[in-house]
Amino acid sequence: MMTYASLFFLRALCLVFAVTLQLACIEAEVNPLPNAHAHNDYHHPRPLLDALDAGFCSVEADVFVVGTQLLVAHDRVDVKPGNTLKDLYLEPLLKRHKINSGSIYPKGPAFYLMIDFKSEAESTYAALRNLLSDYRDMLTEYG
Repeated sequence: MMTYASLFFLRALCLVFAVTLQLACIEAEVNPLPNAHAHNDYHHPRPLLDALDAGFCSVEADVFVVGTQLLVAHDRVDVKPGNTLKDLYLEPLLKRHKINSGSIYPKGPAFYLMIDFKSEAESTYAALRNLLSDYRDMLTEYG
């Protein structure tokens, strides 16, 4: 049989646990780091997202054109069909762009996605230009 003191302790412990869990679920505010650049971040478990969670304002993706798709990998032997530039980078960035009213970080500085062509330049550029036409609203054009 539980005593009043042990019942009180159990309730207090449950309350502390619930409050701690709630605080842990609140997303921590990220401080954008304008001079931080993530290179080869596709080697991380969560490409792009790990860099964004750390506040990086510049991310580089190496791409190979395969058919009509741009696949992300540093070396040709590491190319995997599901690792598209669209899925790993452009779609998550577009989602944040919409959520944050036209910015990657709320009230944050500019964000740069650098794309390094690892395959032949002309065909890679043609595939990139075609792909980026769907993302014009979140891109800045110069010239």
